[in-house]
Amino acid sequence: MTRAVDERREAASEPQPSRPSPVGAAGAPASSVAATAIDAAGTAPAAPPPPALTPGVFINEVMAWSAALAVVGVAATVQTPQATALLSDDVIRSTALRHLGLEVLCCCLAAAVLFMGLRRSKPMAAGMFSFAAEPGALSTAALLAAVAYPLADPLLHQACLAAEQALGVSALLPDPGSGLAAQLAEARQAGDGLSLALHGAASCLVGPLWEETFWRGFFLASMTRVLPLPACVAASSTLFAALHLGPGNLLPIAGLSAACDLLYLRTGSLAAPLLFHAGWNAYELAGILVLGREAFV
Repeated sequence: MTRAVDERREAASEPQPSRPSPVGAAGAPASSVAATAIDAAGTAPAAPPPPALTPGVFINEVMAWSAALAVVGVAATVQTPQATALLSDDVIRSTALRHLGLEVLCCCLAAAVLFMGLRRSKPMAAGMFSFAAEPGALSTAALLAAVAYPLADPLLHQACLAAEQALGVSALLPDPGSGLAAQLAEARQAGDGLSLALHGAASCLVGPLWEETFWRGFFLASMTRVLPLPACVAASSTLFAALHLGPGNLLPIAGLSAACDLLYLRTGSLAAPLLFHAGWNAYELAGILVLGREAFV
């Protein structure tokens, strides 16, 4: 009797094999059957997120490819004699063609750099580089432009110029905008509408497209993985203004870049900042052609 009781206790103390999960009619686990039923009901389960790089690896790629694009941009600004040779008798047209050609070249190189640097991380599947246009976001960009454009130029531009002159640093700053302003004035005086259209396409279409795609769509979006949003906006706007540095440009460009940053972070789309950026360049072109301004901010 005692031996039988002991044997039963030992049998009860041994681990029992786990029961298999319930299966459906086709031998699949019940969870799979439930998922299939949910799909049939019209509510699909969420897709698994795309593979993401760790923050350290991602920021390394950001900096590496940012440096690569900077080198490419410097190389693209080297004088190209081809356009001048083709239009040697028309300097106004050749400079306009060269302006558009350089912007198209930068656009193609930026696309190639981003593709080579990000093709493994599937950025578009993760929601990057979206150009979805929301009517509310576009109207917000338009209202923001109505306030920000006059504030940036002439108010902030003139204030920044006065501060630079007081500090004695105006002569030390590069002035790429004055060259474009002179080219636009020459084309206007010559009545060369085609050259004006080429400059307009370069400044208001191609240039904003590749700059916003790279800067907001890639650089700013990448920084949000490793920095808080206020730090991202501060770093992005400061660096963007530094890359466009010229007399009186630092404060207005930093403010306009911050506006583009906020539009992108609010919507997750490049449509609103692209519209804002293109509108600003059109505003500056109009100031040169209509009001006779001598600087492109």
